[in-house]
Amino acid sequence: MGPRELGASRLGLSARIVDVIHVRAFVLYHLYSGQSWFTAGLVFMTIVALEMGDVFSSRERARGVARVTLILLFPIALFSGTPIPLVLAIPLAASTIAWAGFFMAGRHSRVLGAAAVFCVLAALLVELPYHWGRQGSRRGAAEQIVVVGDSLSAGGFGEDAAWPELLGKRTGGGLRNLARPSETTESARDQLSGLRWAATTLVIIEIGGNDMLDGTFPTLFAHNLEKLLAIVVPRAPADERDVVMFELPVVPGAWAYGAHQRRLAKQYGVRLLPKRLLARVLSQEQYVADGLHLTSLGHEELARMVALFLEFEKPATVSSSSQSRRWRGPRVAQASRLGYTCYSVMVARHRTLRPIRARN
Repeated sequence: MGPRELGASRLGLSARIVDVIHVRAFVLYHLYSGQSWFTAGLVFMTIVALEMGDVFSSRERARGVARVTLILLFPIALFSGTPIPLVLAIPLAASTIAWAGFFMAGRHSRVLGAAAVFCVLAALLVELPYHWGRQGSRRGAAEQIVVVGDSLSAGGFGEDAAWPELLGKRTGGGLRNLARPSETTESARDQLSGLRWAATTLVIIEIGGNDMLDGTFPTLFAHNLEKLLAIVVPRAPADERDVVMFELPVVPGAWAYGAHQRRLAKQYGVRLLPKRLLARVLSQEQYVADGLHLTSLGHEELARMVALFLEFEKPATVSSSSQSRRWRGPRVAQASRLGYTCYSVMVARHRTLRPIRARN
């Protein structure tokens, strides 16, 4: 193999690696953010509708594709880590699995199909506010921002500044970053016991990831989190303390953590920051240093998204193109690198084949 052929093969390998990285980032974000729950639900309802319309009766190949897709939908939904209430999860699982069994066996049941679609639709509607709902509005300007968190908020992994410091600069108010590496709900609760609060305080809680990764019993996690919320949530209505909490992007099998977190957030009136915020920075290669801790770019991106969600900042209104560049800057850069790599591959192949064509 000559130098040109070797260069072309290396460029082709680079393009494939970039493609794999992009696909991996998309899949991880789709799962961590919980959006795969909606993908699985919508595709399932589409298959049921096509079956009830007898679309597959004369199309065996389409039926085979639908069967394979149906098999994949269940792990996709499970890996989304969606903590559906048990009262809905039981009929949802029973109806969808029963209908899938009928479909795989080539049997028809419109009643069972309608029941499955009803349960899936209900599950999607129940989950929707946790992804795109604001869940209340900010009470007003905060004199002080208090961040309770773990190493994701504490920093110390080579970044210029952690996202709480960057958020404090954006808001212009005081900041107390109480985040510490390896922090859990229990240790954070003990740290807050004697804390004095300013007149108007915004408390941002980013905690629970170490509890989940360390295998803390979900009931113990719920107990410690409730004690923590009892400390930070204001008891008197006149106390202008606003409390928000990052929703955990739970891993498969750890749905109880998400369920406890949502239940306690509703009980104490705490607003949940959608898990797509953490999912975005944790799934992008340029935002994480070791798969878990953030780089400088990751901290900047998380601070920007938190500021936008809490309405400390308004989306840019100068032009739609400038706003698009802010949101999609890293992706555009990656796409440009991918395009350049593919172009280089094409040029290298053309230069390699041109002498051969000339000889022929």
